[in-house]
Amino acid sequence: MARLARKKQEPEPVEENIPTRPQGELALEPPPDREEPPNASNLLTSVVPMLGSVGMMAFMALSQSSNPRMLFMAGAMVFAMVAMVGTQMYRQVSAYRTKVADMRGEYLAYLADTRRLVRDLAKQHYQYLQYALPEPDSLVLLAESGARVWERRTKNVGLLNVRLGLAQQKLSKTLKAPELGVLANPDVVCQSAVARFVDVQSNLGLAPFATYLDQFLTVELCGPRALTEAQLRAMIAHLAVMVPPADLRIAVLAGEETIGMWDWVKWLPHCRSEDVEDAVGPARMVSTSAEELDELMGPGVETRGEFRQETAGHGPRPHILLVVDGAEYPSNWIPMSEKGMESLTRVVLRTTWEELEDPSTLRLILRRGKGDKIVDGKRTVEVMPLGQVVQQDVTPAMYRPDQMGIAEATAVARRLTRFTEGMAQAMTNKSEKKASSDLMDLLGLGDVRLFDPDKRWRHRKGREYLRVPFGLTESGNPIIIDIKESAKNGMGPHGMLIGATGSGKSEVLRTMVLAMALTHDPIQLNFVLVDFKGGATFAGMDTLPHVSAMISNLEEESFLVARMEEALQGEMSRRQELLRAAGNFAKVEEYENARRAGKHDGPPLPALFVIIDEFSELLVAHADFIKVFEAIGRLGRSLSVHLLFASQRIDTKAGDLMSHISYRIGLKTFSAAESRSIIGSDAAFKLPPLPGSGYLLAGGEEMVRFRASYVAAPPRDAVKAVDAEAPEDEAARNRRRGLRLGVGMIVGGIATFLFSILVFLPAFNINGVWDYGLSSQDKPTSPDALTQKVKVIVMLILTSGIIGVTSPWLLVVLPTLAWRFLGSVEFYWVWDNWHYNATLMPIALGALLDVVARRRMHGSYAADRPVREVGVDGRAVMDSSAEASESEGAGTDESDVDSPRRHPAAFPTWLTVPLRHRFVVATSILIVVATGVLTSPYLPLWKATDQKFDPLSAEAKETDEAKRPETHRVAVAREVIATIPEGATVVTDLSLLAYLVPRAEVSWVGTSGPDKEYIVMSRNSSSQWGTTNAATWGEQHSKQGADYSLIFNKDGYQIAKRNG
Repeated sequence: MARLARKKQEPEPVEENIPTRPQGELALEPPPDREEPPNASNLLTSVVPMLGSVGMMAFMALSQSSNPRMLFMAGAMVFAMVAMVGTQMYRQVSAYRTKVADMRGEYLAYLADTRRLVRDLAKQHYQYLQYALPEPDSLVLLAESGARVWERRTKNVGLLNVRLGLAQQKLSKTLKAPELGVLANPDVVCQSAVARFVDVQSNLGLAPFATYLDQFLTVELCGPRALTEAQLRAMIAHLAVMVPPADLRIAVLAGEETIGMWDWVKWLPHCRSEDVEDAVGPARMVSTSAEELDELMGPGVETRGEFRQETAGHGPRPHILLVVDGAEYPSNWIPMSEKGMESLTRVVLRTTWEELEDPSTLRLILRRGKGDKIVDGKRTVEVMPLGQVVQQDVTPAMYRPDQMGIAEATAVARRLTRFTEGMAQAMTNKSEKKASSDLMDLLGLGDVRLFDPDKRWRHRKGREYLRVPFGLTESGNPIIIDIKESAKNGMGPHGMLIGATGSGKSEVLRTMVLAMALTHDPIQLNFVLVDFKGGATFAGMDTLPHVSAMISNLEEESFLVARMEEALQGEMSRRQELLRAAGNFAKVEEYENARRAGKHDGPPLPALFVIIDEFSELLVAHADFIKVFEAIGRLGRSLSVHLLFASQRIDTKAGDLMSHISYRIGLKTFSAAESRSIIGSDAAFKLPPLPGSGYLLAGGEEMVRFRASYVAAPPRDAVKAVDAEAPEDEAARNRRRGLRLGVGMIVGGIATFLFSILVFLPAFNINGVWDYGLSSQDKPTSPDALTQKVKVIVMLILTSGIIGVTSPWLLVVLPTLAWRFLGSVEFYWVWDNWHYNATLMPIALGALLDVVARRRMHGSYAADRPVREVGVDGRAVMDSSAEASESEGAGTDESDVDSPRRHPAAFPTWLTVPLRHRFVVATSILIVVATGVLTSPYLPLWKATDQKFDPLSAEAKETDEAKRPETHRVAVAREVIATIPEGATVVTDLSLLAYLVPRAEVSWVGTSGPDKEYIVMSRNSSSQWGTTNAATWGEQHSKQGADYSLIFNKDGYQIAKRNG
């Protein structure tokens, strides 16, 4: 059987801030056909010839029965033939079983992979429901933070989708069972497995459950009042948090006995009357009288038509939610009439009810019953509220209703009181306070001259992706452009901008490009900038690493239009091919999520933002180009290609293209007709002549007036402007700062040194002075000593790679080197004792790194040319002369579509140094490496590479005779230690120094103080003493002329005691 091809499927991405609902269907591979078992004809084909051979051998044997040898041979032949027949039959049966097992194993493995995919989809679906339909307990927190208050807008699907509770639900992405042909003969096991897979995995489980309120004229809550009231409070609180008052109004008509239960509703902004005011402001639409409530709702409600099922959900806004609780009303009151009212839903609480006959009524029947509940992984049965959703001609559905008490509902309502429509939208956009009009302030990036792309270009996802502010609204809040598609709560993917001459069209485009470039990594977003006339609109932006191509002056060089068409079509084809090659991904978003997760090694596919200025002129000159735009309009959502058309007016040839436009920007126009063609109103024509002023119309939302930020001017004066003298002033400050640092480190080092030798060390020395190292016999100025000292100095300098000597950090070691250089202790200068100076090497290495860091901060390089400044994009801006020479040498046209793409530098600019400086850097690196190689033979670690050296083996080879003297030596040493009294003062060498520490005073022979009572000399230590007699050494070094006598002399160990 042919091996089953497993498609590389990935779950639809779940964004961090705004989860998405999986949609579409997932088609499953059909089960493989049943494997036919070996039949009798196949066996007979091989058995019959063999049986014929067996018969012939039997005949030959019987015809010569008198010959025993012949009989034996014939019998052997018969046995071999029979064994061959049996083996052949076993092989066929075994091959059949193996093939069936492989076939089933492969298909079940495919189902296992798909199961993981479906579970990810189920998790994504559940997260989406949790986000879109938050639990009642979380509504207080949402209202308190304000981040998601009234986030649903008129254009949103499911504007009045109200949560009811929890219910068993199906997965939103349909699992499509494989279709079997008429002649298909699928394997029974595989067919059963896929059928069970579809039945089980299609269920999401217990998840948030909701219904569309505006689809019904009447909603009846039936059951005990405690349950129905709590359910209705949860529903109202959910809608009040998620839907703005512009789209939903709430009115309550209650009886005298129940009106107190609805006092909390008065705090909701949705309950404020637009026509009636009282002493504290707008009156609340809560009343016990139908006539009074009519007046509060306003005269506009009566002009609405009758409710129609076929047009439900598409009526005028705001939608009215009318709560009727035990109140009396006239029989001819229109809101409660049989035909009802358009865009009005009445909610009625009932304790008794009859059979449901109205298709426009939704009935929720609540009761208390036993239900399953999982606590700590264990399933328990508890008494809880249970509900049933009943509609005419629809199978009833069971659910667990939400419940909310009056206290919780009041807390939600009180926190919503402070909101107005503008405030909620501002908080949703995370801009509570009035923002500055400066683009860098809007983006929260500070001074543009201090922009660091390494820190600012982080991976953006969720709400932040392809979403930036580019100006301010009339109320002082940031105006946002979000080119994501509407399914991601964006306004894209394609838009249009119309503005007359002088309206600031070019400036708005520059602001948008710069805002996107400052906030998005080039790996996530690229630009194709097209200017049909001239090239002033995007001048200077071709150096941005995001810009794949900048095409200008197409009017005069028309041959470039054909090349641009080919380039755009080629890019579309390239993206489609990459999606197929990486695993048949449906969207670039899925491709990028899988690439970042390491599931394929395809190249990055950033979103491509194509901006065409003067596109109407382009269509007039090249009418066929509209086909390319229409193709991008159709496929742009899945391929992550976004279009923004800009022109002075809309050309009639763009008619078909307008169907793909999802957001529109209208600046000052030439006429009212042009304003209506772009935003449906003549408001753009009436705009004042202020460049950058306009209206933004996105989807079904109301148009918003704005003023775009101005980015063509130099940075504001709040920060000192950078001029020609600034680098020199900065360099002078750095020199002065370095000088102060160096002087301070020298003074501090000398002070520390003096404190150490005059105060600290004498306090711990038995002689009360600093005499460490002053008793050596070496002459500090001898030629040999000076040679050794120079070697150490050179090694220290080489460790810093020579260039480290320019770092002030190297001054830290100067005091130490000074007293060591003037001292006479040979351990600091003998090359074999390298470890005494090893503590200074990290400081020297730190000096090298300090030089590199300061070079990075105060002097950068890029591509063999000196850098004068760092651009907005964080890349080096070349000297004008260098740029001119480069452009002349390259001879390329900036408008060339096929020019190589500019990717961000793989390394920081300070690592790419000019050619004339590379010699110094290379020499420093070679010196450091050579120093390590030359000094390695002197390091004890070098012996570790000697494979012949094995201390364990050496010890194992020792004989008992060799160990006996060693054991005897240890015994003698212990005898020596026991001879010295505990209260004595002792001078000894390094061999026994640690063992004699418990005595009153113990001095090393190299740093001995006043005359001690005992002198202990160990064997083989004459190099430390300079003599072989302990008593002689004591008399030579006595400062009081004391005499010493040997009291112990055994096996090389001597003890001399001071006489008297």
